[in-house]
Amino acid sequence: MKYILLIPIFLSCGLLHAQKIDSSIIAKAKEAGSFLYQQTKAYGIRIELRGIYIHNQQFYFSFTISNRSRLNYPIDFIHFYIRDRVTAKRTSVQEMELVPLYMDSVSNVSAKSKQNFVIVLPQFTIPDRKECILELFEFNGGRNLTCKVTNKSIFQAKVL
Repeated sequence: MKYILLIPIFLSCGLLHAQKIDSSIIAKAKEAGSFLYQQTKAYGIRIELRGIYIHNQQFYFSFTISNRSRLNYPIDFIHFYIRDRVTAKRTSVQEMELVPLYMDSVSNVSAKSKQNFVIVLPQFTIPDRKECILELFEFNGGRNLTCKVTNKSIFQAKVL
């Protein structure tokens, strides 16, 4: 039996307001060419990590969601966390949620379309035997996607 222990990291409201997120930097991250090609696809939906950028001790993760199906893909929520890579039987799984400083509002990806979005997180690295996961959940549906971000990708971050 596996037990999941969620350990969220909450940032105080003062910290969120103290660190200004510049909209021009977000626009640069969206428009920059892709240099990472990590992608996950299922059910006609594809999420691609286009690039990781760094500015003022903050990571700017640039993603593209492509919907090749004939059905719209309404997004319920996006979950970003670090968890244990391999767990033995009868051990607990520890997940540390990463709370974004900024996230583009992505609510629906229309049929046969693409959408770019950026997530801003405080600077971090991934410890040994752990992995960084982005989960994308469909509203009232089962087309959920999981994208892994490797430590190698984080160290390839480009300066904006």
